[in-house]
Amino acid sequence: MSAPPAYTEPLNGAYRDWEDTPDYKYSFEKPEKPVPAPAYDDAFPIETPRYNDTFFTYTFIATILGLSYMTYSAYVFDPQLVTAAMSTSDMSKGMKALYTLIGVSTLTPLAFSAFLLGLVYLFPMAFVLLGFLLAPLTMFGMAITSLMAGAIFPALLSTAFGCFLLAFMFQNYSRFSFSALMLKLVIAAMAKYPSTFFISMLSSLITAAIAVGYMVSMALIVNARAAKDDTTCPHTNGGDVCVSNTTIAILLFVVFSGCYIFQVLQNTVHVTLAGVFSSWYFLDTYDENQKPRHPALGAMKRALTYCFGSICFGSLLVSIVQTIRISLQMLKSKLQNARHNRDSDNDFGSGDNGLLLCALICVVSVLEWIASEFEYWMQWFNRYAYSYLAMYGKPYLQSARDTFEILKYKGIDILINDSLISTAISLYSILAILVSAGVLALVFNANELLKEMGPEMLVIGGVGSLITCWFIVSSAINVLDVGCVTFMVGLAVDPDAFTRTNAAGASEANIRRLQFWEQMVRYYPGVRDRVTIDWPETTA
Repeated sequence: MSAPPAYTEPLNGAYRDWEDTPDYKYSFEKPEKPVPAPAYDDAFPIETPRYNDTFFTYTFIATILGLSYMTYSAYVFDPQLVTAAMSTSDMSKGMKALYTLIGVSTLTPLAFSAFLLGLVYLFPMAFVLLGFLLAPLTMFGMAITSLMAGAIFPALLSTAFGCFLLAFMFQNYSRFSFSALMLKLVIAAMAKYPSTFFISMLSSLITAAIAVGYMVSMALIVNARAAKDDTTCPHTNGGDVCVSNTTIAILLFVVFSGCYIFQVLQNTVHVTLAGVFSSWYFLDTYDENQKPRHPALGAMKRALTYCFGSICFGSLLVSIVQTIRISLQMLKSKLQNARHNRDSDNDFGSGDNGLLLCALICVVSVLEWIASEFEYWMQWFNRYAYSYLAMYGKPYLQSARDTFEILKYKGIDILINDSLISTAISLYSILAILVSAGVLALVFNANELLKEMGPEMLVIGGVGSLITCWFIVSSAINVLDVGCVTFMVGLAVDPDAFTRTNAAGASEANIRRLQFWEQMVRYYPGVRDRVTIDWPETTA
């Protein structure tokens, strides 16, 4: 595969001139450069070590205790569900369906994660290109399926979207080269520090184990709440299902708890990996006795002590928005079902309220879009704030503010905008969900297990399996994004550290760094001058 042309800055004024200092009053605290030391805490010292944002640590613990209490109450209400699940001699088909759901939802994304790590290690350029080819190929596949089913308009619409996505790829082809370069850089760091591979796969295994417990907990709670609501349901239509407001609130808390737990786990891994990549960026060119011997352990210790409250803080914000977005999606689905059943006997779904339903669906769709945008930008801030957090151990809000302003002052925001790695990771995570869903459908259809699961268990189980798959794959390949993010932060803090030559001369690793740097300068001619400008005189 031939390399794409060198990146050229656009002439339409979309980016500011590299040589102009932005007219902006910065209030960040000037970051101190790490110092050579064999211990992580000495190499990345904290000015005043203390446990930051401890209130949110207690919030996270309270969330876990609340979920545990609900699970225990559900078990006490109907212990036969667990007893039947533990019985291998007389296992019902419903329990076999639950076991199959959990097994496929964990093993499939684990295997897919291992495949992706191998792919990116061997073919980084192909990893980026294939990630973006997935979207148009999926649209073309939908077009062919719709055409075979006789649906002409959906087929044309899917084809148009596929062509639009292909045009986007060709228009931004030079950005793929830069993203592939960043991946090669991260892979080089991972090869130097194999603990990054170990942490990635270990985090996936831990995520899978927690996901199994979470799905069992969700099954118990849903089963108990469905049984309680059934006792008070009038059953006026024979087989109707009643869901109380209490059940809705409890299920929303269960969804929030899952999002919160997985977010904290993923962000703790992020801080740990960021510590490893920080050691590689700043101190890898020094002698062995001048750089941290066990950066992963040092960073993990910091993540689980001084920084854990800050991790819980940022994770809480994202989890709240995620829960709101999921709630809006569920509400929109119910409104759409009511609109499709306007001829039913209920007053709200009658034909006279069709216009009201359309208006409500539009309003909810707009709110859902706003929530998704909030979620995206919160996660964007968190990624860079947590890498900065791993280096300096500051509170969450201060880390987020300082990181944003430092990156903007140094002009690294242009490099960030042109990196496609995080987008590729998201696309691969979506592909993993589709693969897991396909495997689930094949296994369940082959064993005729779909009919053995109740409608509530089927819906909740499906949602839980998709969430599980997303976090398992994201946890495994998120190491790539963490490496790129930490490199961006390190480049803003101390660009000279990347091209520093040790006292004994340029080593092979240092020569490789210089080659990467020259390639990056070829893509971005002004980056050399921009990142080396002096810090502003007026900072916090």
